[in-house]
Amino acid sequence: MPTYIVTAAGPENVNWKRVKMHDKFNLFVLPVITVLAVLGNLGVVSTVLVANTMSAYMALDFVWIYIYPSAIISKAKLILTHHIVVLFMTLSCVSINPEYAYNASWSLLVELNTACLVLSRFPQFKNNYKGKLLLVFFWITAILFRVILPPWLLWHFIVVAPQMHPTARLSLVACQSLLCCFNMYFVYQRMFRDRIPASKEGTKSS
Repeated sequence: MPTYIVTAAGPENVNWKRVKMHDKFNLFVLPVITVLAVLGNLGVVSTVLVANTMSAYMALDFVWIYIYPSAIISKAKLILTHHIVVLFMTLSCVSINPEYAYNASWSLLVELNTACLVLSRFPQFKNNYKGKLLLVFFWITAILFRVILPPWLLWHFIVVAPQMHPTARLSLVACQSLLCCFNMYFVYQRMFRDRIPASKEGTKSS
């Protein structure tokens, strides 16, 4: 079974079998979602379809984490809150102004970074060149899709989309503001964890 690496600050109430199951589910779903997001941005598939897929994934993952919070290594409540925000943002956008459903296609690109995070927990990417390459790719996607993209989307829906319904604008701006905070906090947390010396890390078997 895979061995997951836990930092010194890792939780004690984690069910590693559930973590493994949740990770495998995400490794199956996230690449599909990312490809769908790219196709939506290229105009190959409907952005409404992408938004509805995003909503379905967030709803399913919310239920999963709500029932089994021990399947998350840390901050399950924060992730649940994140899913509520994304779900509300997507559904309100699609129901009020479907022409702005492209927001989901852009926002879903961040799942490429999430997939990198999930992969990094598997032993195949520990202490070897694959792990180093994955770490580089993780930080490239983190900067692009967590640091740069969310503030750009926030600015876009404040300034660039003047014809938007006021209710949709308000919900999008509020949700994007919260997502900006979430992503910055996520990046900060990862920077902190990556600075923890290997000697202070422990291992847990799933």
